[in-house]
Amino acid sequence: MDDGPIRLESKTELHLERGALILFSKKFEDFPVVRDAQEGSSRFRCTPPLSAVDAEDIAITGPGIVDGSGEAWRPVKKEKLTERQWRDLLQSGGAVSGDGKIWWPSEGALKGEGLLGTLGRGKNLTAKDFEPAREYLRSNLVELVRCKRILLDGPTFQNSPRFTVNPVQCEDIVICNVKILNPWYAQNGDGLDLTACRRVLVVHSTLSVGDDAICMKPGKIAKYQAPGPACAQIVIDGCTVYRGHGGFVIGSEGYGGAQDIMVRNCTFVGTDVGLRFKSSRGRGGLIEKIFVDGVRMKDIANEAILFDTGYGEGSTESNLSRTTAADEPQPVDARTPRFRNFTIRNIVCQGAGRAISFLGLPEMPVSGIHMAGIVITAERGGVLARVEDIELKDFTLVVEKGPVLDLRDARGVSLERGTAPQGTGQFLSVGGKRSANILLLRTDLSGVKEPVRLGAEVPPDAVTRR
Repeated sequence: MDDGPIRLESKTELHLERGALILFSKKFEDFPVVRDAQEGSSRFRCTPPLSAVDAEDIAITGPGIVDGSGEAWRPVKKEKLTERQWRDLLQSGGAVSGDGKIWWPSEGALKGEGLLGTLGRGKNLTAKDFEPAREYLRSNLVELVRCKRILLDGPTFQNSPRFTVNPVQCEDIVICNVKILNPWYAQNGDGLDLTACRRVLVVHSTLSVGDDAICMKPGKIAKYQAPGPACAQIVIDGCTVYRGHGGFVIGSEGYGGAQDIMVRNCTFVGTDVGLRFKSSRGRGGLIEKIFVDGVRMKDIANEAILFDTGYGEGSTESNLSRTTAADEPQPVDARTPRFRNFTIRNIVCQGAGRAISFLGLPEMPVSGIHMAGIVITAERGGVLARVEDIELKDFTLVVEKGPVLDLRDARGVSLERGTAPQGTGQFLSVGGKRSANILLLRTDLSGVKEPVRLGAEVPPDAVTRR
């Protein structure tokens, strides 16, 4: 029997025995359209399958399974499937976009976005106005809003319509021994999204999802929360991620700020990016005091470590390629992305598209990043663009092509005790007229064909070797 929405009240434990399965309904009418419960929101969505709002002392425990029947809600992009999978999907029913690139579970879901566009931004819209777009307004599987003292211990949460487990403006959370599973092609199929949450412990959990796996979203805090960073005092320990756009992620929302977050003893296998810190002008904020220690990675499609302040403005590679062109600084405001004071150490990655990628802004470089004990094998090396006060110690980057490290408009960079295999073509490339105070310390480059290359625009004293 398929279930409709379940809402937990204070002092409630939902316990799932081994073999238990909560399978939520595929009938759209079972999930009424409601206003988003997040404080101050004007959005409307379908009722989440499993939720709690303004509750205290709640728990979901036991080894059972919570399944969101996400296939009834999610669109699927053709580019993510094989020809046979796409053909089988079309034969199952549903509707296809005019350009033939996206399959939707129903005609109503396909037309939903257009229907919303006709509503405008009127202040007096009600749930009834959104009813015609119900099949498009998919919700998160587990959504806990403004709750205190939460325990998730043991269950498997899978097949979500959208984000899978999403605490919003919550405090004092323990998540342990859970599995969060979505098809790798699941559109917006995030695993665990902590939105403006504080005092959180996430341990011994496994994720394999269709979007970011373990993600901090530092948005707006609730009125009951004390002023300060939206995401704070969070520990992620002993977790494993198999699929996901990022293993551990902060962003792209950053305007609420984040600090005092620790990630340790985690393993990422087959994710698109390993450590992913992303934002953009207008969505940023202060992200600082982040500590990462002991992360093992394998078969990372793109960057093992990524800082991206141009998220949503094109691919990371295309944004990096533009750093050599003229780009005027813009005024700094509260929503300028600011990534600073990170410690990242004891990172081992066997196989990545690119080892490291840092992309700052002309008006706000990525700064204060201290890395040590970094061992990465990758197709390409590291690019540090628009950065300052960067420290990289005791590192080995084994790359197939290009320079091991490519610095662009980099100031105050210290590279100490680095190594590269015998026969490496180029170790360090420096470009950009703003590059200065680059130290290359105690690094044996005797087996490197071209230890240092300076661009024509780089001051000759920009690099010091000792």
